[in-house]
Amino acid sequence: MTEILPIGSVLTTDAQGFIMNECSLEKISPPWNLVVEEIKSAYLRHLGSTLHSIYLRGSVPRGQAIPGISDVDTFAVVLGDREALDLSWKREFQEFITTQYSFCQGVELTLIPLTDIFQTRRDRPNPIQLLIKTQALCIFGESSREILPGIKPGIDATIQAWTIRRDITKVMEDLQALENDGTCDERFVQKVCSWIMKRILRTGFELVMEREGVYTRDLYPCWEIFSRYYPREKDHMKRALQWAIAPGTNPREIRPFLESFGGWLIAQVEENLLPK
Repeated sequence: MTEILPIGSVLTTDAQGFIMNECSLEKISPPWNLVVEEIKSAYLRHLGSTLHSIYLRGSVPRGQAIPGISDVDTFAVVLGDREALDLSWKREFQEFITTQYSFCQGVELTLIPLTDIFQTRRDRPNPIQLLIKTQALCIFGESSREILPGIKPGIDATIQAWTIRRDITKVMEDLQALENDGTCDERFVQKVCSWIMKRILRTGFELVMEREGVYTRDLYPCWEIFSRYYPREKDHMKRALQWAIAPGTNPREIRPFLESFGGWLIAQVEENLLPK
């Protein structure tokens, strides 16, 4: 059984109830600062005049990165059409980082058009706004954090729940297809298992976020806080936490879990969280 460590924390709120951003340059400690500089240089070198700004998110700008466990999550805001940019350099650069800096488990490199930051939707929050306002640090260029509105724990900070039905259904269909074909691509199963279990954990937290008055994407706090409000489902969510950390490889175990507990979670979300 996978050992679960109490890793992670929550973002608290200020006097007005808005989620506080705890990232800062001072928290980027050695040796992570070396990787951050490599990433910044790569973005500048390959994106040139299309680069608007660079953001760092996750454990590194919060001073919580763990060598051998953490990766470095970044995104670059670009001007113009993202699809017109040459992205062929990304894979080679990611391999270079994990080879050169063995303490780093990986690098996320994402490009976001500047126009996407300021788009508004009537039916749900803009996840990029939430990310920049509460969880990201601008390390190059002009930060958009200061001009975005504050966000409180609750429906405006809810991201995963909107698509959890679609996400669970898609993974179940993919796993069923593997069973029907009589094949088992273990790496693929592990990838989709980890992905959907993380979404389940974060959706479970979103169910109770407003009542708790805090925000987090960290997996352990998601499970811990969810369990306070749904103690009968504590062990099911713990199973999701274990599979998020050490993904399963057997579709015949994962799919029934998604059908049963995933179905329960979908019903709770649609009944108690999302607008009718």
